[in-house]
This record gives sequence, structure tokens and C-alpha cells, in this order.
Amino acid sequence: MIKKFLMPTASLTIALGFYQPQSLSLTLYDGNLGTLPSNQGELIFGALSSSGIPFPPGTTGFESITPGGVSLITNANGAEYAGYSNYNALTSSFVNPLFPTLDQNNGYSIFFNFSVDTTTGNSPNRAAISLTAIGEGNQGIEIGFESNAIFAQNDNFTRGEDVSFSPSGNVDYELRILGNQYELLANNSQILNGSLRVYSFAPGTSNPPLGTFNPYEIPNFLFFGDNTGQEFGNFTFRSAEVTINSTTVPESSASLALGILGTWGIIVKLKKKIET
Repeated sequence: MIKKFLMPTASLTIALGFYQPQSLSLTLYDGNLGTLPSNQGELIFGALSSSGIPFPPGTTGFESITPGGVSLITNANGAEYAGYSNYNALTSSFVNPLFPTLDQNNGYSIFFNFSVDTTTGNSPNRAAISLTAIGEGNQGIEIGFESNAIFAQNDNFTRGEDVSFSPSGNVDYELRILGNQYELLANNSQILNGSLRVYSFAPGTSNPPLGTFNPYEIPNFLFFGDNTGQEFGNFTFRSAEVTINSTTVPESSASLALGILGTWGIIVKLKKKIET
């Protein structure tokens, strides 16, 4: 009589799963909650006047809640810079002290949805709305959004890779980082790609000056908004999320996997012995 042996496949699958890349997703902003980004615990709003003086928190005229998001006027009250970041420059700390590491070796993605409603076009090397992402090792990328084009900033802040594209609609973007490469996807289609940069930036000579604050030297830094005094515009910010990949295998999990595999080997040998 041949006896059948049932292997706990669920346990084996779970154990082997520890060897697969894991991911962590963190919601930075959800416009459907009907609150401002600064009220959701991951991003902070900030704006600078033309003289480089920060506007007091809660200054009105910049933000207004709209259905499914928030509308931002980047030159309200004479502001030169205005937007949202995961880093508070006034306290030199992250809004969320436990913000995950943006490790390009394992890979990470930034999912976001915003539309450029109006924008100026004073310089081909500047954009009123930008996404800045700086990972570990200060490698990162800055993507500028114009009324009819999207482009990457080179390390010296000249125009890099670009594509004709209208960011005025409700578009789901993904900035995907892996190794030293980036990809920008719009509604799941790649529209831009290239190499990461290490930006050379002198904050004291910017216009307006940022003093000693250099966001391009802050690992794990994110910014959505207007970071230039040469352009301004309005945009509607609807959502943002970051997903971190990790290949770390906990020792206890690896031991569990090896233990189950060892048990499976014993069962197979026993089964063959009985069958013969």
C-alpha cells in the first residue's frame, strides 16, 4: 500500500517568500481625505518671499482644498518658492522621523497625481512645478513640469531629457528609481528615462538665496512644488505615495525556511522508502 503524504505547502510558500523582494508603501498625501497635505503627517508646506524670508505657517492665499486634492498658487503673497516636502528646513528634521530610506540599489518608486493648471515660461531651464527626489548617496533626479512638456534637470540645472506632454489633466505618474537609472511613467506608459544625477547647487547664490540650506545634499529628500524664483504657476495636487523595495532576509525567517525545506527532504526520503 502506497501512503500519501501531505506537505504544508502554505508554510513552505510563506517561508520561501522571505527570499523574495519585499516592499513597503507609505502614503504621503491622499486628497480624498479633504485635508491639506500638512495635516496628514508626512509632508509640510513651505514658501519663501523674494527676500528669502519664510512665510509664517498657516499664511492664507497659497492653498485651497478642492474636490480630491489641494490647489496651490506658487506666487501668492509674492512668494518665490512654494510647495510640499517631507523635510522641514526650519527644524532640520524630517516631518516623519521614521521616513524610510530611498535606496536606489534596491529600488523605490514615487507615485503621484497632480496637474499643472497654469504656468509661466520665462526660462527653458526652469519649471514652475517640479518633483525633486534625492536618495541615499545624494543621487537623485529633479523633474520639471511645463504647460506642454516634462523634462529632467541636469546636474548643473540645464535642461536634460525632455518630452512633449501636457500635464494639465488628471494623470497618474510613477517615478521609478533602480540602480543609477530613473524612469517616469504617465498612466503606466514610460515617457522619460535616464541616469540619476548628483546636483551641484550653491544655496547662497540662488535667487532668492536659501542661506546654507541645500536640499540636494539631504538623503531621502522629497519636494513637490515650485523651487525656482524664475517661474510661477498653479497646480492641483491629488495624491503621493512612496514604495520602497527591500531584499533583506530576517535571520529567523531564513532559518524557518531552511527548517521547512529540511523537513520536506526527510518526508520525501521516507515516502520513497515506503513506496519501495
